[in-house]
Amino acid sequence: MTAMTDINKNRRFPVGTGYDVPLVVSVRAVLSDMEATPFLSREKTGAYLVLRYLGMKEEYGMALFFSGRGMLLGECALQKGSYVFSNEFCDIILETGSRLGASSFIIAHNHVLSRPIPSAADTMTTGRIEEFFGKRELIFADHFIVAGSDYTTMKTKGYWTKRYDGKTLEIE
Repeated sequence: MTAMTDINKNRRFPVGTGYDVPLVVSVRAVLSDMEATPFLSREKTGAYLVLRYLGMKEEYGMALFFSGRGMLLGECALQKGSYVFSNEFCDIILETGSRLGASSFIIAHNHVLSRPIPSAADTMTTGRIEEFFGKRELIFADHFIVAGSDYTTMKTKGYWTKRYDGKTLEIE
């Protein structure tokens, strides 16, 4: 399910992490292990995304889809390169979520050369997706921004603007 094509196969985990195997093999194994258990916390989702974005050299936006029990059902690409909102994002998310039978989704993207601080475009994207999915069955759970080994979410930064009849998924 996870493609890690941009990673140098000779890289290894940092000394002291307890892993002394090639990074690409270990990352794939860790991602597979993570995918086999529910995503019930921001910390687990953030850790998964940090590994998922490891080695990427340009911005990449994606949506991840979850079952009602927090199991990762799949993902879809939203945009590669400069991350600018498109109305097509919502259509892609809705179609993919319906096909997978998802209950909720998050969107995520990386900041390649900066910190994981929400930009004006990130705030606008979150608001437009919130508005689109506000009255639909598929729940928009959060918007993650990853930079290197760090991440943040729009909810934790206070950019979550609305709650729709209690439908907003709360991740502890």
